[in-house]
Order: sequence, then structure tokens, then C-alpha cells
Amino acid sequence: MRGVEAALLTWRALGRHYFWGQALQAEAPDLERRERRLAESLLFRALRRRSLWLFLISRLLRRSIRDLSPTAGDALILGLSGVVEGVLLTPRSLINAFVQRLSLQGDEAGAKVVNGMLRRCYEEDIGHLAKLASSGDLRDQALLLGFPDEGLSPLRDSWGPHEARYLMKLLAMRPLLSCHRPDQDVGGVRLWPSPQVTGLFRSDALLADRFASPALFQTESSAGLLPFLRERLPAGEGFCMGQPMDEGRFLAPQGQVLPLWHEEGVRTATLPGFRRIRHRPRGVAWIYVEAPSSESGRWARLPDRKWDFRRSHLSGLAERQERLLSLAVESLLPGGVAVYRTSSLFKEENEQVVARVLASRSDVVEWALDLPRGFARRGRPWGYYVLPETPWADGIFVAILMRRS
Repeated sequence: MRGVEAALLTWRALGRHYFWGQALQAEAPDLERRERRLAESLLFRALRRRSLWLFLISRLLRRSIRDLSPTAGDALILGLSGVVEGVLLTPRSLINAFVQRLSLQGDEAGAKVVNGMLRRCYEEDIGHLAKLASSGDLRDQALLLGFPDEGLSPLRDSWGPHEARYLMKLLAMRPLLSCHRPDQDVGGVRLWPSPQVTGLFRSDALLADRFASPALFQTESSAGLLPFLRERLPAGEGFCMGQPMDEGRFLAPQGQVLPLWHEEGVRTATLPGFRRIRHRPRGVAWIYVEAPSSESGRWARLPDRKWDFRRSHLSGLAERQERLLSLAVESLLPGGVAVYRTSSLFKEENEQVVARVLASRSDVVEWALDLPRGFARRGRPWGYYVLPETPWADGIFVAILMRRS
């Protein structure tokens, strides 16, 4: 069962790659389609609710997972996610595949533990899951939905307990890709027009490498927001700051490469559509700022990233975000605008950053966006949030600051 083998190999290699899909491609590049879908499903489900699987293992196994061999521990996490949530195989076939894999590696003791525990979970109701599902405690709901405990307090502080619960449910959805260029061969990936954004197509793919040819990917939240940002950009030279991932490459006229400046000593990936520059331009008409963030609005799409998050990270991220936004407004011509965007749902990275920059400069004001009702929510009191309310959307915060003439 090569899909199970690939999932186990990839799980061990996650720390060596930026994204779990890259790890899968690196560890198992030649999997046939069905086996790849199995490995992809196991990995995503295990990552999405990793804390829940570890919790259940500690309760059902009654000993630490560290007492097992590394491969047996990995098999328990991946196997439990597959048995509880259901994957392409029947539970019995999936359990047998993990047990066989451990036996082939000579880990008979681990195979026995994995076989016994997974069969017990398949054949009996897991009372711990029922208790979590019926609990009104926000921490229990976070555990059930796969939201990291470290992110719970900033989410609750930003939105309140009722909205925090709603957002956790949104971030527990399985995300899918949306793209442009549907006229090309996409290798059997199903595409259909987005009912929310004209010219954008939804797909049934979780990872980009399912497409046979390169596609221009964009989330529905980003594509829906883009026209309202473009209408606020004055004519003239513009450039980008930070680590733009989504809207930045679509702001410029089609085919134009935008200058990109980032702080010295900060490593960034090679980003399509951008030309790195050494010195920060001054006296420009508009600037797009997308600073590094917690990416909490993308945690459904990047499940491996959320488990590395710590509440203590927010102060350092906010300092970098404020510094970049302050540099941006200093670089504007009178009448110029700075578009500040994050993929975060935490107020420390959003409203509070904007508030401090506005408080520090009397010549900068926020410029409101006329967004459709139901598309976005107003921040408290600065900026706007677009929530990940479909599998093809991410959570986004955006605010536009204008330097007065």
C-alpha cells in the first residue's frame, strides 16, 4: 500500500519543508493518482486535527506516545485520523496497511499496539469525542476542531467567544483551490465557474500539483477584494513591501513586474511577478504592504503552520508589521495610498498595528472601502476582514491609509 508508506515517510519529513504538500511531492514524487490521493488525505486529516489525535492517543493508550517507536507513533496518528474521519479505504483495509508496514520494518511490538488501538477505535464508540462535541467549553471545541490552544486566547480576545467558535468551524473546513486559465489542460481536475467571482474557477483539488499544467491560483476572498483595492490606487509608480502572496501580484497591470523591497536580513521566497530591489523607493504613488504574519486566516490551508504558532510570537510580528507600514507611509507622495494586508484574524496584527501608525502621524488617515454587504466585516474600528466562509477562500484583513496632501 504505497499511499500509506508515502504518508509515513512524509510525516517524518515535514520539518524539512515549508509546506506539507511540498514534503509529499519530495518524498513520493511517483505515486499513482489513487495512492497519492490516499497519502494526501491521510496527511491533511492528521495535520488538521493533530492535537485531537494526540489527546485521544493519550487517553486510549494510557501511556505516552513517546514510549512507542517513532514509526509506530506516526502510524497511530495517521491511522487514527483515517479511521475516525474516513478516507478512500475501508477502516479494516487501512488498519491492515499500517500494521503490515510496521511488520515489514520489523516493529512487531508497534504493529500489535497499532492494530489493537485502531481496531478498538473502529469497532467501539470513542466516548471522548462525544464528550468534546457536547461540551460548551471553548477550549474543548478548539480541541475537537483542530484549532491550536496557543491561538485560542488571541482569537477570543479579537472576536469574543461566540464569533471565535464560528471562525474555528470555518478554519476546520477542507480548503480547495480556485484558479484562472481554465482553458488549459488541468489533468482531470474538475473545474466549475465560481458563483462569487466572475472569471475565477473553483476546483476539487487540495494541492496545486494535481494540475497537469501551471495555473494562476487565487483565492475567492482575494479575487473578490481586488477590484475595490484597484479603484483606490492612484496613477503612478507603485511597489510592494514585505512578503506579498496573493493580491500583490494582481495589483499591477497584467504582465507588469512590480518592485519588491523587504528588510535587510529577512529571507523571502522567490515570488513570481516581483523584482527585488535593494533600496526602498521614495515619493511613490502607492505601496502594497504584506508583512509576515501568523497566517491564522490560512490555517485551514496550512495546517502544519498553526502548530508552530505561539502567543508570544504576536508581539514580534506586530513590531515588524508596524515598522513596515510606517516605512510605507513615509515613502508616499502626498495623496498616495498604502494598502496594508495580512492573512491574520488576530487584532494584534491588524487593527492595533493600523491604530499605532495612525496615532504616530497626523498626515495619515484611513480611506474607507465601499465593500458589498455580507462580503466583509468592519474591523474595530480600523480596516476590514474577509472571512474564509467557503473552501476556496482565506481569511484576510485589509486597510488603506492615505497620506494627506
